[in-house]
Amino acid sequence: MNQTNNNNFDLDTTNLNLSEAGILQLSDKILDLQYLEYLNISINEISELNFPVGSLKSLKGLNISLNKFKQIPNFVSELSNLEELSISCLNLGILPDFIGNLNKLEWLDAEYNKLSVLPNSISRLKRLKNLFLAGNKFSTIPKQILALGELESLILSNNVLNNVNNISELYQLKWLDLSDNKIKTLPDSFDKLLNLDYFVLANNPISILPDSIKYLSKLEHLDLTNCNIKFLPENFSQLVMLDTLLLSDNPIKYFPNVLLKMNKLKNIKISECYISGKNKQQLKNKGITLSIIPK
Repeated sequence: MNQTNNNNFDLDTTNLNLSEAGILQLSDKILDLQYLEYLNISINEISELNFPVGSLKSLKGLNISLNKFKQIPNFVSELSNLEELSISCLNLGILPDFIGNLNKLEWLDAEYNKLSVLPNSISRLKRLKNLFLAGNKFSTIPKQILALGELESLILSNNVLNNVNNISELYQLKWLDLSDNKIKTLPDSFDKLLNLDYFVLANNPISILPDSIKYLSKLEHLDLTNCNIKFLPENFSQLVMLDTLLLSDNPIKYFPNVLLKMNKLKNIKISECYISGKNKQQLKNKGITLSIIPK
């Protein structure tokens, strides 16, 4: 279709989902929806909007991902109440400076673009809690996000990260995904991430975990799949809340006995390695689900 085939929107609607509707041009009738709070026009063929969408002052959530926009439309800067913005898969090389003016933003999804830097204005998003930057071209943690004191979730998988030494400055993080990068070491200051409960480091060439990891007392999920880990440090057992440990596709020859000291651990996935019958029974007695992946 050439444009939205529904020009008779419910004027009282607060949530409009037009995702995957084959839209080339959005009807300007949408401007009549003055109560609209969430607009999803993702996965269409829209390249521009020729009417003032910024007049939708009630809008709190906007998803324009997977369209034909060459840049973020200027009207976005006028959406002063915006809390959620999804701009993934738009082939963007840069983000506009005005994004820092969206001071109510709590959720920003800019995954699978071509970003290698962020505008300095990002540091003004003091309410931002969730930042998704997977599938871009970052080689280091962007310094602009270190000022985001409320940030709880950071997704930087599928980039080219080789240096994450400043990650510990994001002490409020609860969820961190650094998978599919080029990380060889974690900083000793990693222990400052005391609120971290979900950490994914899979598919990185890291071989040794820092001793400081033992201080992550809230960590519940740790994914080290397909790294270069040969052993776990003895102090690993101090991760007292760890529930799930993914260790498959690492060059571990002997089952890490330190795991038998961990009372909260319930799920272990590991590549085929030597494990005694006694240890298997101990794991069973603890109620631990052990998955052994053939090499």
